[in-house]
Amino acid sequence: MKTRSFPGGASVLVILIMFIMLSLGALRLTSSYADLKLARASTGWIVRYYELEKEANGKLQKANMTLANAFNVESQSFSRDKLRLLENNENGGWGLHEKDGNIFISCNVSLEGEVVQNLFVELLPAPPDENGRYYKIFQWRQWQEGFEYDEEGLDIWMG
Repeated sequence: MKTRSFPGGASVLVILIMFIMLSLGALRLTSSYADLKLARASTGWIVRYYELEKEANGKLQKANMTLANAFNVESQSFSRDKLRLLENNENGGWGLHEKDGNIFISCNVSLEGEVVQNLFVELLPAPPDENGRYYKIFQWRQWQEGFEYDEEGLDIWMG
């Protein structure tokens, strides 16, 4: 019994392997480019977050000075009238509210850009600690505004 050989079979196999390798290389290249874009976006987000934090820390310093002036050492409490000074824009535009019998002060710091980033800071006035802070941080929360998709070009049937 004779075996028939297929002339050029090895060439076809080599071409098929080369095509597979080229496809996998192209997929890896597009994946790497997507990772690079994500890393750049993450870096931008981090830089903007630290800008927000810097601005919030500046507001915290002004608020701490006002809280120090409002603190009564003898009674170990804060004067509500002096705390109202925090609502002034010169002191950072803090808001006062009461929860569970405690007075909280809060402020929202925003940073405009491609996406609006916000940092919400909520403080609980407290007697001074070893660092001279007249507050305890109750919340320090960052978030981004939601966005809407552009409706042009979307062909969705609403039936």
